[in-house]
Amino acid sequence: MSRYQVGAAVSTLEVPNSPCLAHLSLREHYSTLGPGNVHVEQCYVERLRPLEVVQKYPLVFIPGGFQTGTLNTPDDRKGWASYFLEKGFERYLVDPPERGRCPWIPAHGVPELPPTSFIEQFFTATAKFNLWPQARLHNQWSGSGLAEDLVFNAFFRSQVQTQMNWTMTELSTLIAGIDLLGHIGPAILVTHSRSGTHGWVIGDARPELVQGIVALEPAGPPFKEELPFSGPARPWGVTTLPVVYEPEVINVTTDLRLETVPSDPSSDRFDCIQQVEPARKFTHLSQIPVVVVTSEASYHATYDHCTVGYLRQAGVNVEWFNLPEYGIHGNGYIMFMEKNNQDIARLINEWVQQAAKKVRSGLSKVPGLVDQSRGDREL
Repeated sequence: MSRYQVGAAVSTLEVPNSPCLAHLSLREHYSTLGPGNVHVEQCYVERLRPLEVVQKYPLVFIPGGFQTGTLNTPDDRKGWASYFLEKGFERYLVDPPERGRCPWIPAHGVPELPPTSFIEQFFTATAKFNLWPQARLHNQWSGSGLAEDLVFNAFFRSQVQTQMNWTMTELSTLIAGIDLLGHIGPAILVTHSRSGTHGWVIGDARPELVQGIVALEPAGPPFKEELPFSGPARPWGVTTLPVVYEPEVINVTTDLRLETVPSDPSSDRFDCIQQVEPARKFTHLSQIPVVVVTSEASYHATYDHCTVGYLRQAGVNVEWFNLPEYGIHGNGYIMFMEKNNQDIARLINEWVQQAAKKVRSGLSKVPGLVDQSRGDREL
């Protein structure tokens, strides 16, 4: 029996498309973690295919913490799902293992579900709480952003449990990503926040299949947590799991020589941890074009510069779309659902088009990519 079970789908999108749902079971992996023999670490993938595919590479969207693979809006405006379908992209929306439509096994890891107060303070009504300097600039969320508001309620209903054991979730999503790309072929990854680390480890493992990474406010900064958490994190820089450096890193504690780089006190940004020069380079991630996207009012505005700086120092070809510098103002953490989400989508689409042209013209450093063909395989 095929590992990919295909079912019918009902789409409410504005753009005509040929939807297909696939429940992706990884490695036929069974476990006795549950009440009996159960299937674990499966990944739910929803494919949206425009009536005419005109883009060479599909987009694979991996959601951030507490989110699922949907890109509509809670106030019934056009979302990114429709926007990129209109542009002729085939799109894969992922619910990572133990998230959303992928079952969580009781007593496995550390699941967590956010309360309304967390969503209000960090996602939807940040200006009202002003927990970081840029928060006061947030004005693109529809409605009040507070519990009981109709738009807030619609959004909050979409929030789901998330596996808070970073090693577990990074590893299971890495395996899922490798399996998915092995089936659909070369693609561009679009990650958000916590799934930023998932994009880095998938790109590190299969650089020949990752044609680009759009990292929407990826988990950061390097080596530590800042808002809304604290403490050490991501011991390999931008990931929890090992990634390949040159010269080789065997022991991150001794091999990666680090220093703290102070930020300009007037910038309202955190200090950064970077490598001491000469810096080790990412062997595989340096072969992939990357863009990091940061909203003006998000808590990521306080530290995404550290992530961008670390990636550049490690040899990654990364652009930084710091949205206010591109005339896009007032956004928070959930930029893709906010009132000006189409402006951000247009900016990303322009970058994706340029990244695809570089691959087609052979400018990518990844050997063999120009000859890769995704074909037209069905889930």
